[in-house]
This record gives sequence, structure tokens and C-alpha cells, in this order.
Amino acid sequence: MSRRKLLCVVAHPDDETFGAGGALVHAVASGAEVVTICATRGEAGEIMERSGATPETLGSIREEEYRAAGCIMGVSESILLDYRDSGMAGTPENEDPRAFIQQPEEQVIADIIDVMERVRPDVVLTMDEGGGYGHPDHILAARCTLAAFKRLQEGRAADRRPPSSTTSLFRAAG
Repeated sequence: MSRRKLLCVVAHPDDETFGAGGALVHAVASGAEVVTICATRGEAGEIMERSGATPETLGSIREEEYRAAGCIMGVSESILLDYRDSGMAGTPENEDPRAFIQQPEEQVIADIIDVMERVRPDVVLTMDEGGGYGHPDHILAARCTLAAFKRLQEGRAADRRPPSSTTSLFRAAG
């Protein structure tokens, strides 16, 4: 019997820990292989006092934290899609053409499908449709994950493979 696999798709480093960390640790403890996808480095996030981060280094520090958190939780692979954090709606970061929210959804969906086809998860976990608290990146990550899941379930991936064996999609508040 093959090992069960769980894929968690989030927008920023720390979303996998704060939003889904308990579920990921439980899955690992239950013997599942857990893989995470993070869309951005979180470079538009808040800089905490005594973090040592600057606006120029925040993204790389948060990426390191994302990978370290994955190791601590027992995640087998922490994938970074390398989009740029969008910041909150109405901020200058949200209008940046490099921002995650500004990217074509079809590209984001294709990126998620590529990972899903390689990992072949039994369960996919992502944000709820409101992104937890309305963050545009959370909403986009959830929307694109749902679309990727549906396409694979229907066997409509780019190369027309048979429907995926992924059986469940869970959407949790962020």
C-alpha cells in the first residue's frame, strides 16, 4: 500500500504554519507525506521588531522561515512558486505588475497542476474562498487551487491525462 499524500497550498510563508500547521503535523504523525506550495515570499508583509529584516531582506528571511517551518513540521517538500507578495487591497504593492494578484490565473493554475500531477496527493488543503480575512493573495491561492483540483478531477489538465486520484479538497480559514 502506498503512503498517503497531502498537499497544502498557501499564499505566504507562515500561512502553512498558522492556518494549517496542526493539520500538517497531524498528517505527518499519521504517516502521510506532506508537501506544501507557497505562492510568494511574503516580501510585502509586516516587519516585526527585532527580526533583523529590512524591506530589502524580508522576502529572503521569510523564505528561510518557510523552509525551516516545513522541516520542523516534517514536511517532505516546501515548494515556492516565486510570485511577488501583493500586499493588501488598496496598497501600492497590490498594484505592482509583478504582484501575485496581477498574474494571469491560468498561469497560477498551471503551476499548481504541475505540482499536483507530480505529487499526486490524496488530499489538498488550501484557504477558504474569503482568504481567511480577505487578503487578495489568499483568495487567489484558494481560487486557483480549487480550479486546478477540479480540472484534474475532470481529467482536463494540459496534457489530457486521465482524472486525478486526488480524492478530497479542504478549504480552511487562514
